[in-house]
Amino acid sequence: MHSNGLDEISTAGVTSILELKDGQISKKELNPEDLGIRPVNVDELKVTDAKTSAKVLRAILTGKEKGPRKDIVVLNAAAAIIAGDLADDFESAMSKADASVSDGKALECLEKLIEVSNRDSQ
Repeated sequence: MHSNGLDEISTAGVTSILELKDGQISKKELNPEDLGIRPVNVDELKVTDAKTSAKVLRAILTGKEKGPRKDIVVLNAAAAIIAGDLADDFESAMSKADASVSDGKALECLEKLIEVSNRDSQ
């Protein structure tokens, strides 16, 4: 994946994607506008450091952040859902990702990851 200098799917413009499926590689383009996401300036997504990034992620997962930063998180979570064969297309995968945020499951997963990571580092 590559879009606007980012190594993730971007909401700032079209993302080029190479997909491996059934032994075949296909090139696709993903336009966030086709999914109902308004294009943003990359500066709207930037954070200054890891601490701020963690704060923004928590705000998204607790429902306090609903803007372009949430959009890019949901869009990239949708890509992971598709890669995990849990959905066939971005529309249904985004619905699953958004539901996971809304019902608190995404936050539970983050908390579990933090717990496991801290346990393993002790």
